Amino acid sequence: MRSSTVLRVSRLSRLLAVLSVRELPQVEIASLLRCSTSSARNYVLELLEAGVIETVPHGHANGRMYKSLYRLGPDQGLISAFRASLEQGGEWERPERPVRQCALERKPERSVIRVESSQWMLPSGGAAVRRDPLVSALFGD
Repeated sequence: MRSSTVLRVSRLSRLLAVLSVRELPQVEIASLLRCSTSSARNYVLELLEAGVIETVPHGHANGRMYKSLYRLGPDQGLISAFRASLEQGGEWERPERPVRQCALERKPERSVIRVESSQWMLPSGGAAVRRDPLVSALFGD
């Protein structure tokens, strides 16, 4: 295994061990794993995607209120299968994400306004382009 995979597996194992004892906010996860908060977010998202952990909204930990805390999920079979896949090489079978059809099918209409030989693309959204009422009041039609 590559060194990055070994590091990832050790961090995920350490995180699962601590989450089995108590709930943690993302800030404490980052300090536990000795990484940045964005890296901790990636580890949390991986565990959430696997269904191993769950979010506790508006939880209390260490006498403070947090927007969300993370704890192990109720499905012990899934957790043990995830741990076994980590020990075997760090890869687990990820669920297939659905493709957002609406974003692929819809193409926004664009209007081109030429100002001093440069082009500015503005989304029209199907509505007619009209002058702002405040500009009309100040400068006239």
